[in-house]
Amino acid sequence: MKKSSLDALQLREMFIAGASHLTAQKELVDNLNVFPVPDGDTGTNMSLTVQAAVKEISQIQDPSFQSLAKGLSMGALMGARGNSGVILSQIFRGFSAVIGEMDQLDSPGLARALEHAAEVAYKAVIRPVEGTILTIIRSLAEAAAEGVRRQMELEDLMDFLRTSGYEALEKTPEQLPALKQAGVVDAGGKGLLCILDGAIGWMKGEIPSVTEIPGVIYEEKLPSELTEEDITYPYCTEFIVRGSGLDKDRIIRDLEQIVGDSLVVAVQDDVAKIHMHTENPGKLLEYGLSLGSLNNIKIDNM
Repeated sequence: MKKSSLDALQLREMFIAGASHLTAQKELVDNLNVFPVPDGDTGTNMSLTVQAAVKEISQIQDPSFQSLAKGLSMGALMGARGNSGVILSQIFRGFSAVIGEMDQLDSPGLARALEHAAEVAYKAVIRPVEGTILTIIRSLAEAAAEGVRRQMELEDLMDFLRTSGYEALEKTPEQLPALKQAGVVDAGGKGLLCILDGAIGWMKGEIPSVTEIPGVIYEEKLPSELTEEDITYPYCTEFIVRGSGLDKDRIIRDLEQIVGDSLVVAVQDDVAKIHMHTENPGKLLEYGLSLGSLNNIKIDNM
């Protein structure tokens, strides 16, 4: 019998299945990574992010939607890695803010959660770019709303989301020249759909194939084979700040005064996650110290 709704325990199992499938596909996703820089780590970073969330929610005894939402959101934020991971954590944050008020997840609830997930993710990225994971989460939200208008039950809606998501993914090379030049679809978008594939597999009692990519044709390339681009801001810098009175808008305004790009800022309670590509990580860390104590500092020369 097809599922028309999920309780909190079922939603947790579905999320864990999605996370596991992304982890199984992380090398494939890494091989698609050309934007914003071709450093071949999108799948790895997204996997680390989602597994941090899994670790958090797996520790919850007798989960409710409220406890699941809190664990999913904070776990992903604390474990977020890289540009794609921070954006993914904000997708989870927006999704969690809605499901935290539920006692079951049905089609209309899923549509509301995806809509808010897209809104929060777009707001976290200072200069949103289409043809990326942002486009895919927005496409999923739009498809969910359409599915509700068609009165689809949850399991049928999930299938509709997958079809719509992969159709959107196929179009990403036309939206982002770097993808078209490399002959690939967007890595972050594919990673997000891997989670959806695993979730649907759990609902149907199936294990999705690691190699199956429904509706998408692309030439797999290793990062070393991609066209090299000049990296103006070579240091991928990210860290967590713990402090009081953290104001996201003020943080963004301040950070825009530091030379760099790929700026993503996420704030939740007394925690801020900052990600930026810069030529001077010291300035970024010094600013972070002015806000509070620093944790999980990571600086990579790309």
